[in-house]
Amino acid sequence: MISSINWKRYSKAKKLVDELNTRAKKSDYKTAFNDLVEEVAYTWFNRIVAIRFMEVNDYLPSRTRVLSSTQNRNEPDIMIDPLSLEDDLGGFFRR
Repeated sequence: MISSINWKRYSKAKKLVDELNTRAKKSDYKTAFNDLVEEVAYTWFNRIVAIRFMEVNDYLPSRTRVLSSTQNRNEPDIMIDPLSLEDDLGGFFRR
């Protein structure tokens, strides 16, 4: 029996493989793979830049820095007391 966590991982991996196979029909696997990796990297880069932009311009709802520190620490401000931000982050499940 596959646990729910493993099932989620399997489902995500299957979607990725299906997308790669779909793209490979239009070209070869190497090109399809490279294009897919580039698209994923571009997407994550844009997300990180957007977070940084919102952080610098004080647009984040929690007003807590996610990628940097206001007090010149090595770790971002969000790492100092992350549990106090649960409501600002939409809540999460704790065990």
